[in-house]
Amino acid sequence: MSDKEKRTKHGKHGWHYLSVYKETPNTNGKTTKGYSLCEVYLDKDGKLEYWTESHQMSSYGKSADELIEDLEMMLTDAKMWKSEDFESLVSGMKFKKNKKQQ
Repeated sequence: MSDKEKRTKHGKHGWHYLSVYKETPNTNGKTTKGYSLCEVYLDKDGKLEYWTESHQMSSYGKSADELIEDLEMMLTDAKMWKSEDFESLVSGMKFKKNKKQQ
């Protein structure tokens, strides 16, 4: 089992992908939510400790198989928790699980 598989299966400690959104103003004065993935680091209690500066992470692999593994992990992690406002991330917060993942 790879390190990536271990971190996704236990759902706590380590680096994970998180679905986040940012609100941007439209020309009509309203806002639109745009969704993407960022990486978050959870401590041993499952609380947010660190996150990436960018709210938009891309997938990467040194081979096609590694790329697919990364994309699968992104999808699994994105399904695990409810989306969060990227601008509202704070150290110590816990993410709410999606009902389908409980």
